[in-house]
Amino acid sequence: MPKNDAATDAEIRFFDAAEPHAASAGHVSKETVNLCKKDRKDISPGAFCLLLTVFLAVLILIEFFFAYLPYRDLEVLESSLGEAQQQYEQLQSSMSDYDAVRDDYRKYNYEKYDKTIVDREDILDLLEVAVFPMGKVLTLNISNNTITLSLSGVLNTDIDVMQKGLREHALVQNVIISRTSLVGDEATVAMTIILKDAEGGKN
Repeated sequence: MPKNDAATDAEIRFFDAAEPHAASAGHVSKETVNLCKKDRKDISPGAFCLLLTVFLAVLILIEFFFAYLPYRDLEVLESSLGEAQQQYEQLQSSMSDYDAVRDDYRKYNYEKYDKTIVDREDILDLLEVAVFPMGKVLTLNISNNTITLSLSGVLNTDIDVMQKGLREHALVQNVIISRTSLVGDEATVAMTIILKDAEGGKN
């Protein structure tokens, strides 16, 4: 059975430091064991630098992900919160005189406003349905509840149809149409449409 390498490197000696001849006579009063000790190898500079680099890299990554990124996100949130707070304060400041503005608006827009005037959007809807498809609009004027306009290219047979359709509309009180010229089957007409008051009409 082979012996251990460490055992082969060890040398065991027994002697008596006080009596040099006692060992030969078989009398031993003190024992000393000398073992062969191998020297420990130190780490090389290259390996040390490599380990130091890896350690520093890991440390930097930890600081980046667990310290810098959360702090940066916190700064972004604080900045957004600050902007929102500033906008809110500006809105509050702009609304500080809301009551005064509302009173002025009511004063100048409602107190003396003629409520009998027909809504202009309703007038436009009327013209788009009953008038505009009949010809080309040359002139158009709306004053209070009276519409005056002229059309060209109106078929002679459509004049009575247009006049009848306008008179039957809920907004219209009266229609006056006059033909100013006729070229072939197409005519140019002048028209006055008188609307009902808004309080007693469609609105």
